[in-house]
Amino acid sequence: MSELLKTVFFSLTSIVTPLAMFIATCIYISKKIKTDSILLFLGALVGLIVSTVSLVIIPYFMRSGSYSSLEIQQIYMAIGIVSFFGGICFVIGFFILIMDATKGKRANQNDFPDSNIL
Repeated sequence: MSELLKTVFFSLTSIVTPLAMFIATCIYISKKIKTDSILLFLGALVGLIVSTVSLVIIPYFMRSGSYSSLEIQQIYMAIGIVSFFGGICFVIGFFILIMDATKGKRANQNDFPDSNIL
């Protein structure tokens, strides 16, 4: 029984990072609904769903024996494609966020004229 609990505990740790990213993006999208927040939210949501499916549903399919190894391989391929597009959404949203954050700092630096006091 302790081995089963240890296995479940260690398998659940793989969902902590996608869950934390999803919570962080939920907080961000509740503050600002913009293109970057929507893309970050969608990417984190897809990552959480993919992690959950890979952690719970795929092992169930494998243990049930109702799917062949070829079908399981095709499911993994589909999950990989969905995960790729979720990651692309997250990266584009993050890139837009960084560009907006650095654009504001450049504008603030240019607001002040150079002083030639010395």
